[in-house]
Amino acid sequence: MPDKFFQGQGKKRKRVTAKSKSAPRTPRAPSPDVPDSESDEGSLRQEEDDTSEGEDDSRETATQKRVRLAKEYLRQVERDVAIDDDEIDAEAIDRELIQSRLKADLLGSLHHAHRNIAEKIASIFPLSPDSVRSFRGGAKHHHLSVTGVCVARPSAPTDLSQKDTRQPVYLYSCSKDASIIKWDFYTGKRLSVFEGGLKPTKKLQRTLKNLATVKTDMGHCDEILCIDASDDGSTVVTGGRDKLLCVWSVLEDKMKGKLKHHRDAVSSLSFRRGHTDLYSASLDRTVKLWNIPQLSYVDTLFGHQDSITSLSALYRDRCLTAGSRDRTMRLWKTAEESQLVFRSVAGATTSENADEAPVLAKVGRKKKAIKEGEQWGSLDVVCMLNEEHFLSGSDSGAISLWNISRKKPVFTMLKTHDPKNPDADQAPCNWITALACVPHSDVFASGSCDGLVKIWKVEKNYNAFHSLGSVNIYGFVNDLTFFYAPSSSGTDGLENQKKADDVLHLAVATGCEHRLGRWWRLRKGANAAEGVLLNAVYVIKLA
Repeated sequence: MPDKFFQGQGKKRKRVTAKSKSAPRTPRAPSPDVPDSESDEGSLRQEEDDTSEGEDDSRETATQKRVRLAKEYLRQVERDVAIDDDEIDAEAIDRELIQSRLKADLLGSLHHAHRNIAEKIASIFPLSPDSVRSFRGGAKHHHLSVTGVCVARPSAPTDLSQKDTRQPVYLYSCSKDASIIKWDFYTGKRLSVFEGGLKPTKKLQRTLKNLATVKTDMGHCDEILCIDASDDGSTVVTGGRDKLLCVWSVLEDKMKGKLKHHRDAVSSLSFRRGHTDLYSASLDRTVKLWNIPQLSYVDTLFGHQDSITSLSALYRDRCLTAGSRDRTMRLWKTAEESQLVFRSVAGATTSENADEAPVLAKVGRKKKAIKEGEQWGSLDVVCMLNEEHFLSGSDSGAISLWNISRKKPVFTMLKTHDPKNPDADQAPCNWITALACVPHSDVFASGSCDGLVKIWKVEKNYNAFHSLGSVNIYGFVNDLTFFYAPSSSGTDGLENQKKADDVLHLAVATGCEHRLGRWWRLRKGANAAEGVLLNAVYVIKLA
């Protein structure tokens, strides 16, 4: 018989629970002198929540932060739109209003907002004589053709005790006599003259017998062909036949340095808008990129088969160039290290004159084919309307409108300027010598040597353009520049300046001969109006 002692070892012993049954406690009324336990627990929970929120903020990723900021921005936009609509509740706001506001803010931040200003400009034609001002002061003026003009607008004066508190606006003009003149836009007075140095030729060295006495540190020592100013208005850069780029300080009125890298004359300059990067084009068939604050060279772009005569750039890191006799335009994408090539060949809708342009732009109209080589010559000038469309002008008098997604021009107008000028020395005068536009708008201007500066309107869908009017400017139009500036009359304060800050002007650089050569020369004949000045700068007030 098994022992009972060994029988109990196989059974598991029950675990004794620590919880013991007890009588339910009766709730005790809180004492008025003792703080409530629930309030203590609530404060503790609040402290824990604050601590957890701080920890969450510290653990917030970059993506979560962007989402949070976007939501805050949307709430702010809803509040702004509600205020604009007489305090309408945010839930009742139309979604389209918010989307339109977001789109407008985005385009404004990217400087891509399109402006329709052509109709306003068309209403002022014909212009009054007071709308055109000339800048040509005293004995120290440009003695040879003015080849370029630019506008510099440095920051507004901080001393409000001054009588004139308007933002300073300066015009800079350069000439073939190697001089640069700084003008006051409001008064028309000459502020500074930067005379060029003497070219150190062998004949000059024999005459002076000492190269040290030759003035070579005063700037350019040969013809200046191009000029441009930075967006902040602090720097002006010039380029010339001496293969140099000279950097000038606007506020200090002195040269900051020289850049040497081109192997031939510098023919065109353009700052990237909103940045300090500078593009330079040369007759050596290259485009170079510079960092102006550091006065350093960045990169060289190769591709053209002939001299580059014009360059244009906007906000993106890309530029457009014209290759003259190789009859190509190239859109350089510096970040991607690639280029798009556009050839001036047949295939565009064309018009013989400005009156036919609206007719030929209609759908269903027969296109006129241009035989290659007959209507196209040297592509001399280019201008970017926006990041998707640009213009080109040739020595045949034709202006073409292009889209970067197409290899052929969208629209071409022939004979845009009169090919006859009795004051010219046996040469055709319909070369397109200058193009300029208001970026991201429907207006551009063209110049030749027929005595007219023409203003054009681009159609809304960018399939054609037509003339708005013209301004009588005698001489070769070597450069054009649109700019906004306050009214040139009066010395009102900053508040009135802001109201007048949307006045559009056009600066024109004229001369008696072409910017890049002396193929022919204009003489002041009977067709020139009384008081007309050659080798001068004009400013046209448009709107």
